[in-house]
Amino acid sequence: MNEENGILCPGEEKNVEKNVIEALMGDYIYKKNSWKAIEFTEECIGEIGMCLAGEKNRKVINQVTSRVKSTESICKKMRRKSYPADKAGILRCNDLLGVRTVCLFIDDVYEVAECLKKQKDIRILKEKDYIKKPKSNGYMSLHLIIEVPVGGGKENQWRKVEVQLRTVAMDFWSVLDHQLVYKKEISGAESIGKELKEYAATIAELDKNMLGLRKKIEQLNV
Repeated sequence: MNEENGILCPGEEKNVEKNVIEALMGDYIYKKNSWKAIEFTEECIGEIGMCLAGEKNRKVINQVTSRVKSTESICKKMRRKSYPADKAGILRCNDLLGVRTVCLFIDDVYEVAECLKKQKDIRILKEKDYIKKPKSNGYMSLHLIIEVPVGGGKENQWRKVEVQLRTVAMDFWSVLDHQLVYKKEISGAESIGKELKEYAATIAELDKNMLGLRKKIEQLNV
């Protein structure tokens, strides 16, 4: 800290932010309710998957995973978004809690999303379709920011959860991209990014072809 004016140096500011975030994320009630929100969302998606599987007589959801965003990731996002380093600033982040749903086919992704939107005890806050309009690096997924009830008692508290819905092929690309992102500072990183984007386009074509193949098989079974 600059003793003359009391202003925090950049490194000290980062430490203060991290301490505030760690205090909130480490709070037992917050932590407990966060995992309740994740469990609620996972159960809801699981029930949707079972219902759709029964209707279609085939598997619809391949995998459901979850995570709580790390303190370091929250700090980086808050600095990038210029959010204040307090509880209000932290809760402005929509993706503190995440549930990833991996489906077998593209139409399954949208059907699961529509079923989620119809749930009476879930609030839909935001939707971003990175399948119809992929990110600049080629990333594809359908994102829903939802709020789910937790806590119980007379008045429920609500927690935001980011639900990512994608196909197996999209998930394969995303996992590899996440692993390779740490290597992008090396020489030739630009060409690597370009190649990854090309593979994303290949995967999109594969998803389209596999959906067409499934429909052909379904017609043969009629």
